[in-house]
Amino acid sequence: MSEVVYLIGAGASYGQRGKGQYSGEFMPGYIERGLPIVNQLEPALAWYCRSIQKTGSYGDLVDDSEYPNLYKELKWLKEKCKTYPTIDTYAKKLTVTGESQELNRLKNALASFFTLIQSHDKRDLRYDGFVASVIQNDGQLPNNISILSWNYDYQLEFVLQDFYRGKIDILHIWQNLGITCKGVTSFIDNSRFNFVKLNGTAMFSILRTNELIDPDDCDINHIERWYSEHFLAWKSNISFAWEKDDLFIDSVLPLVKDAKALVVIGYSFPYVNRAVDRKLIQNMEALRNVYIQDLAASDVKQSFETLLSDEQQKKVLSHTINILPKDSVAQFIIPTELA
Repeated sequence: MSEVVYLIGAGASYGQRGKGQYSGEFMPGYIERGLPIVNQLEPALAWYCRSIQKTGSYGDLVDDSEYPNLYKELKWLKEKCKTYPTIDTYAKKLTVTGESQELNRLKNALASFFTLIQSHDKRDLRYDGFVASVIQNDGQLPNNISILSWNYDYQLEFVLQDFYRGKIDILHIWQNLGITCKGVTSFIDNSRFNFVKLNGTAMFSILRTNELIDPDDCDINHIERWYSEHFLAWKSNISFAWEKDDLFIDSVLPLVKDAKALVVIGYSFPYVNRAVDRKLIQNMEALRNVYIQDLAASDVKQSFETLLSDEQQKKVLSHTINILPKDSVAQFIIPTELA
């Protein structure tokens, strides 16, 4: 069981945005490190699509690519991002209308994009600072910390590879360092460090065996071949919040029961996740301090307070539970409970 629980969202993997070489201005869609947040997905897709387009005889981009099948899927995904307020909105519509084939197409396109734009060299460096701060000298992660993530990415896994002697593969990280994922793995050992992926992951698996494929084996050539030859044999492990897995969520509850501190990083408690968030937070029976790290931390604080149980709200009023907004985002918060 964990004394400190981190709850992270897309803002935790924001990283850095890129500037033009000559203008010095930030360029829409150009991500130097990390990943796009939801409202940046369409320009980021547009940027990536341009990067794999062919160049015509006069140096202009033509609507063609060396990776035509992947290019087609990412262009389709980009258009859906323009058509709907968020890509989650479109995914929920496909779920409600029972368009399972289109939903799988969406998940595969999302997973392809997130897989291709992530790399060791372009990760959000705040994860490095966090791991360096908490990891023990023997290479073990403290057993009084758990991280719950709504993100599909593997930014943390990239860092852990570097801390564990020679960049061992991500599958080894999963098997040995307490990483659990909705729809993929279910066993949680409450006596150790845990990193729990509440929304699944952008990693792929073999449909027939459910065996995970290491992201290092999913370069652009592999993904293009899957699309052109036998993509139905592979599946993305992305799982949206409304795709219920009550057994999985219930298995997470013992991790949070004794939490004295909750650290919320880059997460705004969107409505679509609220049923799960409420269940997790109201099971934090020992909660004393809540640290909210976000550029809009005061707004997030208001959303957070609506998720509390009646008893927890009384504790907030009596200052038995303290909610502490932090709008400095240069490094992940290390709470005083870990000092």
